[in-house]
Amino acid sequence: MNAEILVRVAEFTERVELQSDVPIPEEAFTALSQRVLEESVEDFDRAIFLAGAPAQSEEQQGDVIGVATTEEQKTELEEADVDLMKESGAVGGMTGSLVNACHQADVPAVLLLVQADPRLPDPAAARSVIETALEPLVEFDIDELQEQAEEIQRQKQQVAQQLQQVQEQEEEPMQARSMFR
Repeated sequence: MNAEILVRVAEFTERVELQSDVPIPEEAFTALSQRVLEESVEDFDRAIFLAGAPAQSEEQQGDVIGVATTEEQKTELEEADVDLMKESGAVGGMTGSLVNACHQADVPAVLLLVQADPRLPDPAAARSVIETALEPLVEFDIDELQEQAEEIQRQKQQVAQQLQQVQEQEEEPMQARSMFR
């Protein structure tokens, strides 16, 4: 089975968006990263990558950690008050492969890793990475993300209320039966 991997270049926004309908096989990471870089390296002077990682707690959701391939990019992140990854090592996955390809080709690169809810779409985490890390580097409008985050929060509260009502209704008949025994 051959999976199609779409690589779109949005010319008006000066960004490359890598999108796939299926997980990209690990053995394709290096070749695909090199191909993306070959096709796009002339169009930009630095790369900014976004990735999500599962938050270990609700308090961590929205926390952003930065990784830089050059001292200049590291300084830029520090000036934007973005926490830098403390451990040294490699970033995995397709994003890590792209960051490594940029590093090997001497293209300055930044990876912004946001801690997100691993179970649901997390527009609040997206808003956080934009506000805390991207806005100091590039200008964005985040109003729509704020609205989506509020709507998801409302829906979560509604589901919690419905679950509580169902639980209360299930407990009522049991209490009524126990009174007559």
